[in-house]
Amino acid sequence: MNYKYLLFDLDNTLLDFHTSEHQALMATFNDYQIEASPTNEQAYLTANQAMWALFEQGKIDLESLQDRRFSDFFKAIDRPDLDPRKARWVYADHLAQEVYYMDGTLELLNQLQKDYPLYITSNGITYIQTKRLTAAGLTQYFQDIFLSQEVGSFKPDRAYFDYVFDQIQAQDKEFSLDQTLIIGDSLSSDMQGGRNAGITTVWYHPQGIVDQNPRQVDHQIQHLNQLPSLLQQLNQ
Repeated sequence: MNYKYLLFDLDNTLLDFHTSEHQALMATFNDYQIEASPTNEQAYLTANQAMWALFEQGKIDLESLQDRRFSDFFKAIDRPDLDPRKARWVYADHLAQEVYYMDGTLELLNQLQKDYPLYITSNGITYIQTKRLTAAGLTQYFQDIFLSQEVGSFKPDRAYFDYVFDQIQAQDKEFSLDQTLIIGDSLSSDMQGGRNAGITTVWYHPQGIVDQNPRQVDHQIQHLNQLPSLLQQLNQ
């Protein structure tokens, strides 16, 4: 199979979201005079992860997610006096300014853009992701960027990928699902989304985790610099 079209997740695939999130939280805690302790940070992360899980299950929308994660966090740290809706924007502004690359991101994109059409597929919030992509200087590498909030559906939904494919095909009449790969770190959104869409999946797991259900992914890499050699091998 000759793979040509590469769909990249953004957070924790090309950009180090964990570091950005930590720095943005510390700045937000400082704004609200919340102790910057591991316990408080974990309280936020727990609330945030719970909301994203509900979101991926289709039980809440993105607006509710952004408010409720701070509402639940403020309850957890016994600060019901704080306004979660205001806090979401304070945090978003900080997060949009925090940009860190995953190891090997720029080297990979500089190498791949010569031979492959590249695309971003992200479930992130438009306001934040647009600013982060611009600050990181990544927009120059991609033919198009598909942010789920703009698309109106989200990974892993088939509707999200149908929109992406329609847009790519409008730009390139030779586009084929059989020639398309998705590369991402999330089993629940990227890999499951790829399976739902009928395209080949490459799971990026820099922590070295072994997939306990290998049928869920087609290929695995632990470092971005392994992707070119995988593509070369697949395209032989």
